[in-house]
Amino acid sequence: VLKHKEVKQVDMVEIDERVTRVSEQFFPELCESNNDPRANIRFDDGINWVKNCPAGSYDVIIVDGSDPEGPAAVLFSEEFFEACHRALKTGGIITGQSESPLFHMKLISHIHKALAAAGFKEARTLHFPQCTYPSGWWTTTLACKDQPIPQFRIQDVENKSFITHYYNVDVHRACSATPEFMKQALTK
Repeated sequence: VLKHKEVKQVDMVEIDERVTRVSEQFFPELCESNNDPRANIRFDDGINWVKNCPAGSYDVIIVDGSDPEGPAAVLFSEEFFEACHRALKTGGIITGQSESPLFHMKLISHIHKALAAAGFKEARTLHFPQCTYPSGWWTTTLACKDQPIPQFRIQDVENKSFITHYYNVDVHRACSATPEFMKQALTK
């Protein structure tokens, strides 16, 4: 996120400080922005953070939670999405990992319904390969607080100020394509 120069501030909320410190030690390339002055790293419960932050605090909420089991199950709930909806500014977007459509289509459908019930205007699931996760096919689902999801900004991707090894305009278009079995499941 901090590769984008226009970003003014990022609050990263991680419940386990040890995860961050070990990652800094063994995966420094993944943590190179931790010392960026725009990065505010908070060691706290993200669920409580969102519930207690002032309304309209964020433009974007990115939820990189674990699987929807045990304590992390609430990250996929209508209650959590309602708190995120309140925390977002007008036009704000939430996105979070939503598992594999091959194994977890019921969950993806549930996420779409929970986002709608929480007040989000539109939701969309995007696809990408993830060879270390079950099936190798993973998704993220995003939703916009109070308007349709903004159109893809092709010029911004073509003129990005940093190098990407995977992402480009064609990849973005492809990740937005919804397979027929998902279209059918999401209309039920």
